Amino acid sequence: MFALQNAPHTGTSLTGTDGADLDWTPMSINTDTAAKFDLTLDIKESKKGLVGQLEYRTDLFSAETIHRMAGHFRTMLKALPNNGDLRLSALPMLSSQEVKQLQGWGKAASAQPLPCESIQQLFETQVSAAPDAIALVYNTTHLTYQVLNQKANQLAHYLQQQGVSLETPVGVWAVRSPATIIAILAILKAGGTYIPLDPHYPLERLEWMIAATHMAILISAPPEEAIPVAIKALVPTVELSAVTEQLSSLPTTQISGPVTVESLAYILYTSGSTGRRPKGVCVPHQSVTRLVKSPNYVTLTPHDVLLQAAPLTFDASTFEIWGALLNGGKLVLLPTQAPSLEELGQAISHHQITTLWLTAGLFNLMVDEQLTSLTGVRQLLAGGDVLSISHLSKALKSLTNTRIINGYGPTEGTTFT
Repeated sequence: MFALQNAPHTGTSLTGTDGADLDWTPMSINTDTAAKFDLTLDIKESKKGLVGQLEYRTDLFSAETIHRMAGHFRTMLKALPNNGDLRLSALPMLSSQEVKQLQGWGKAASAQPLPCESIQQLFETQVSAAPDAIALVYNTTHLTYQVLNQKANQLAHYLQQQGVSLETPVGVWAVRSPATIIAILAILKAGGTYIPLDPHYPLERLEWMIAATHMAILISAPPEEAIPVAIKALVPTVELSAVTEQLSSLPTTQISGPVTVESLAYILYTSGSTGRRPKGVCVPHQSVTRLVKSPNYVTLTPHDVLLQAAPLTFDASTFEIWGALLNGGKLVLLPTQAPSLEELGQAISHHQITTLWLTAGLFNLMVDEQLTSLTGVRQLLAGGDVLSISHLSKALKSLTNTRIINGYGPTEGTTFT
């Protein structure tokens, strides 16, 4: 509530409870009586000028907050006479001390060096450092960093022959498998931008995504789910199982191209849960590398084992895949596309997963049903919704060697914000 008391008066001057004018001195704050509104600003005219008083609910605001709010208001008012042509939103509100505080926070946030290498360059660095280390596990299949790199290089050469170059949009029929990871790596190595397509999406949505991104090629990797004829009519399709012999004859050497940290790495579409048409979020290489290289919320080392359980159309997969492969760790692909809680728990225990991401809902279920399978997890990230306090308490009590992190962020913020 805002009230301006400007009725004509004679005789004594009207003042606030502390007798202070609004002329850049602290406004009086009334906390002694029950507030009629959450927050009321009362301004009175006096012979000296304007006198202000704030009344507020103490269960909603602290005195420090109200004093800070009053200071912001005074700062804005003080700037008005010389900035009458500006919008209110453009006027300054912070005190000089607060500006210095923000600058200090900015310096602290920029302590981490800005990424200067692309995703594939950082991956290739790990290949050079430990070529025989296991990079990828899927059922009984184990691929070393060197083998994974060579297969991705061969497919990258093939894609370049098909016309893929800098930021060419390339679709990936998103079935979780080693071939799909190879395809994603190959797209980046060829300079392209990968766009995961969920085979279970409605046909209309898939058709719209293909058209909206001007998709040049769609890659289907084993185990291949049939691509609808309507999709094949929209975009040239490469089924990797059909070009195996052709790929084996191509070079395994690295491809050097014009990719920079600002080049687009992938496009993910929002869920459209707000009722609007899903949006394509364009994410550059530097956003991905900033997410997983020397982050301040987790530690990722060559000794870590990450489970790739999220759908590729969900940006949690960005953390899972590149958190492992850009740090020399091991990426375990969950073989079941839609696992039961028991299958998920068995995979976590069997592969000795050290860093795990779960949705808030799945976190609750795992704590209730499969808590013992999480005992070896060093870092457990959960998010996407409000975390249950009771489940957190239960997990913290039992998982004494586990750090639990509430990781949340919109697709536009690259997985975690």
